[in-house]
Amino acid sequence: MSLVNSVDTIVYKSTESTLSCTVKREMSTDSLDNPKIEKSMVVKGLMPDETEFDNDETLSTLSLVCLPDITNVRLEIMLSRVPNLTSLALCKLLKITDDGLTTALEQVKDLRTLHIGHVDGITDVGLQAAAKQLILLDSLRLWYLPNISDKGLTTTIGYCRSLITLFLWQLPKLTNRGLKTALSKAKLVRDLTLRDLPCVDGQGIVDAYQGKYIRRLVLWNLLEFTDQNLIRMMRKSCTLKELHLKSLEQLTGKGITTALNSIPTVSGIISQKLTVLVLDYLKTLTTKELEQILRAVPGLLNLTLVCLPGVRKLKSPLVNTTPQLIELHLDAFPNTKIDEIRQIVKAPAKARLEILTAYNMDSISKKEMDTLQIEFKSICIQI
Repeated sequence: MSLVNSVDTIVYKSTESTLSCTVKREMSTDSLDNPKIEKSMVVKGLMPDETEFDNDETLSTLSLVCLPDITNVRLEIMLSRVPNLTSLALCKLLKITDDGLTTALEQVKDLRTLHIGHVDGITDVGLQAAAKQLILLDSLRLWYLPNISDKGLTTTIGYCRSLITLFLWQLPKLTNRGLKTALSKAKLVRDLTLRDLPCVDGQGIVDAYQGKYIRRLVLWNLLEFTDQNLIRMMRKSCTLKELHLKSLEQLTGKGITTALNSIPTVSGIISQKLTVLVLDYLKTLTTKELEQILRAVPGLLNLTLVCLPGVRKLKSPLVNTTPQLIELHLDAFPNTKIDEIRQIVKAPAKARLEILTAYNMDSISKKEMDTLQIEFKSICIQI
C-alpha cells in the first residue's frame, strides 16, 4: 500500500497556451528507512520544450494526450529520458507511426501497462512489433484504432504472455472470428472490457469468452447483446467477482437475474459470487426487477447504479436487499428525494455501509446532503 506524500504541479507556458503537467509523488510505506519514490505525469495540450523534459529515473507513469506536434523522433527522445517507466498512455498523437512507436518503446522495455487510443498511424505491424519487445506487459488497452485487424490483435496478444488486463474499444476491423482467436491466446487475462465493437455481435462475444478465470468483466454498448448471451457467459464465470453492465439495450431485469443465478460454484471452493456490480443506463429495468437482481447477489459489497430511467424508487430494493453492502454509488436519479436516501442509509441492513456517493440528484440540495453527513457521521457521504 502506498501513501501520497505530495502533489506538485508544473506549468509549462508558451505564447499559444498553457500546458499543465501534474507530478504525483507516492511514497511506499513498506520501508521508512529507504522509501521508494514514484512519480506520474500527464502531458496534455502543447508539448513542453525538450530541454524542460529532463532525465528522470523515478518517473513510473506517463500519459501523452492530444499532442498534435509530437513526432516519432521526439517521442523516442522523451522515452529515452524515462528509462524506468512502467506505464505509458498514448492518445491522439497524430504524427506517430509504426516505426516511431516501435523505436520509442525500445527505450522502456520494463513497461507493464500500455494504453493506445486515437493513434491512426498505428497498424498491425507497429502493434505487433511493440508487443514482441514488451515481454513484461500485463495490461493492454486499445481503443479507436482503425487499422488494427483480427490478425494484428491476435498476434499482439499472443506475444503478451503475461497479460492480465485487456480493454478493447472501437476496433472497427475486429470481427467475431478475430475476437475468438485473440481471446484464446489471452489465457491469463483476469480483467476484460469489451466496448463498442461494431463488427462483433452478442453471439460472437459468447463464443469468444473463455470465462473460467475472469474476475472482472465489463460489457458496454455491445451490438445485439441479449439476455441469453449474458446467461451463457455467466455459466462460464465461476471466478467472477466484479460485473459491469452498461448501455446494453436488449437486456431485461429478468434476464440479468437469471444470469446472476447461473454463475457456478466451483466444487470444493467457497462460492465466488459477485461482490461488485455496476448497472449503468439499462433503459427497461424497473424498480421491481432491480430488487430481484439484488436478491440474486446477497454478498454484494459494492453497488453502482447509474441512470436507470425505469427505476422510480430506490428505497425498496436497496433497503430490503444487499445486507453486506459497504459502498453505494448513485448517479442520475433526478426524482430521488433526501428522505429516500436517509431511509436507505439508516436501514438495519445498511449497518456496514461506509461510503455513499450521490451525483446528479436534481431533487437533493448540497445543504440537505451536508445535513445527512452530520446525521450519519460514520459514513463518508459525497454529492
